[in-house]
Amino acid sequence: MPTEKEFGNNPYAAPKSTEIPSIHKADAKGPKGLGGWLIVVAIGLIVSCIRTPLESWQIFGSILSDGSWEVLTTPGTDYYYPLWGPFLIFEMLGNALTVVLGLVALYLFFIKSRRFPKWYIWYLSINVTFLLLDTTLGNLIPAVRDAADSGTMKELLRSMISAAIWIPYMKVSKRVRNLSV
Repeated sequence: MPTEKEFGNNPYAAPKSTEIPSIHKADAKGPKGLGGWLIVVAIGLIVSCIRTPLESWQIFGSILSDGSWEVLTTPGTDYYYPLWGPFLIFEMLGNALTVVLGLVALYLFFIKSRRFPKWYIWYLSINVTFLLLDTTLGNLIPAVRDAADSGTMKELLRSMISAAIWIPYMKVSKRVRNLSV
């Protein structure tokens, strides 16, 4: 059997060590732990994970229990419009998805996982995308378009500003890079 000396430096030989490099290189000099601006991120996630289900329950709980669903989605009723059903289902599923993503991000945050920044970026991106689609679909329904208030646009603008601030922060912050232990 040939020895290593006989083969020399074979570029096709298996490596002796298969050390996987870290995606985020920790900066020993930089800030560490759950502090600084990450506290603001945590507060925002906590508030969002509480507020979204409560607001959804107020809106969709009454729609599903007081007969509004039938009035809005049954052909021949005064308020029927073909997009009401798909629009309401899209809103319910979108809100549920953002809450689940927010809870996962919050969990990853508190266990100081190196996966937190990516999850949080996904959470912010999906939230903005959902609100853009929700606003666009809502404007296709005359009753929604006519009753549109500034609250919808404020929520969309708030999520866009939040993403514009926190996505770059997650990518360049030394504290975020040093988050995982």
